Amino acid sequence: MKISLLFLSKSSEEFIQEGISYYSRKISYFANLQLICIPYKSNNNLSIQQLQQLEFSEIEKRLDSGDNIFLLDKVGPQYSSEEFAQLLQRMISQSNKNISFAIGGPFGFPPEAISRYKTISLSKMTFSHQIIRLIFLEQLYRAFTIINNHPYHH
Repeated sequence: MKISLLFLSKSSEEFIQEGISYYSRKISYFANLQLICIPYKSNNNLSIQQLQQLEFSEIEKRLDSGDNIFLLDKVGPQYSSEEFAQLLQRMISQSNKNISFAIGGPFGFPPEAISRYKTISLSKMTFSHQIIRLIFLEQLYRAFTIINNHPYHH
């Protein structure tokens, strides 16, 4: 099984890149992780709705419709780390599908994307679309350690 994390453009912050590398290595002990950085330049002449649609179309081109697909967005349900681990375990044990998680741009996903795919919210707080990559990878690693009774979680 492969787990993919899709996101727009590289992080400009070195500490984020280091954290992503750190957790990617740790996750690789449990799963085949693929980070898909989508080259993208924002167009400031577009409305927020147009930007959301353009960004989502770049992401959707790279999604495999046969995967379990989750959009990381503020409108999704929130899970505790334990609940997220249970969700991940169910997907792993009940399906041979790969799992894809996608992070949208600064304005999130358009409503039609939210209605088409499952969503997860990592917090009621707002995080930059760059830092959320690191936060999500830490939670993904934590979920695998919970599933495998590794002492990282506690």
